[in-house]
Amino acid sequence: MDYKELARMNGLKEEDIRKVENLLVKRGNLTKEAIHKKINRFFGSLGIGEYYFQTTPIPVIARHIESLRAAEIIAENSKSPDVDVDIRSERKEETLYFVDDTLDKTREIERRIDDIFRQNYRLQCYRTSGRSLGASFLRLYFVSPPRFHKPSQKVTDFYNNINVDFLETSSKEALSRYQRVYQASRNLLYPYVEISEKTKTSETRIMISL
Repeated sequence: MDYKELARMNGLKEEDIRKVENLLVKRGNLTKEAIHKKINRFFGSLGIGEYYFQTTPIPVIARHIESLRAAEIIAENSKSPDVDVDIRSERKEETLYFVDDTLDKTREIERRIDDIFRQNYRLQCYRTSGRSLGASFLRLYFVSPPRFHKPSQKVTDFYNNINVDFLETSSKEALSRYQRVYQASRNLLYPYVEISEKTKTSETRIMISL
């Protein structure tokens, strides 16, 4: 397993990949061979996206790998040629949906999120660029309640209103971009939209501030 290459692909350090591996070994739900295979796929050909790996805690990544393997095992036991990925874990402190990226499935999940989380919540959504073992791509929804620092006059208004988890996991460049959009949208009576290109991955970034 090429730790260095997997880390480079996702903007991580080699030690981050090894930490995920060590957690999976310690949990004992997968063999060493299966762990190497799933790490290679999860960090490599599945194509989840660099932002996910840079903002998701190592223990959560390990759980997601196990969850995806669980879906594969169910498909294997049912002798289905395709893996129907529909993983749901709804907890107060963390809710996860890992599903096939089909119109019916994503519509169902997004309506459920709106029904369950009536108040403020932080939603992270990722779509793989590689297909699952079935026919479709995968979509990951990660929902959690926001956490904020106590208001302080020592920092700007932006930092008093930013989610602590986002602050702790985002790069300086990302924080600067979000702060710029936040400031530009202040006192507006309509949504502020900013579009930019991410040249490294040829992605178009759309940011909306209300």
